[in-house]
Amino acid sequence: MSIEKPIPSVLAMLLCDVILTDIAPTSKKTLVGIFDRFWTDQLPVAAPGFVLYAKLTDMAGQYQMRVDVVNLHDEQRLASFTVSVESPADRLQPFEFVVRFPPGLKFDGPGAYEFQLYADEAFIGRCVVNVEKKEVLQ
Repeated sequence: MSIEKPIPSVLAMLLCDVILTDIAPTSKKTLVGIFDRFWTDQLPVAAPGFVLYAKLTDMAGQYQMRVDVVNLHDEQRLASFTVSVESPADRLQPFEFVVRFPPGLKFDGPGAYEFQLYADEAFIGRCVVNVEKKEVLQ
């Protein structure tokens, strides 16, 4: 008799400029520059480097975690990132999942772009960034 792994729950999922980590024993995370939009004066825009932070719980064992970046206007996938992770021994202990995006991820036009998080192909959460063209005043 096999027991299926639980589907992780997302406690928080945010985009930020950088994450700072305290030294032991706390190892607390400080998220700097939390954002939900990119302002640009020209399109397409290549985003500066940034970080996706997700705090998860209810995990048991190994998972294939995947992040898809999707244009919500046409459902086109712009990028995908997959990594294998091992959960904490206590399945209800929070687990911090971090993806660092290097500079250069391109957003072709204004609108909403979704960062979709999957665990073993099960959709578990999302966060959205809006790309907005700022008007240049003459």
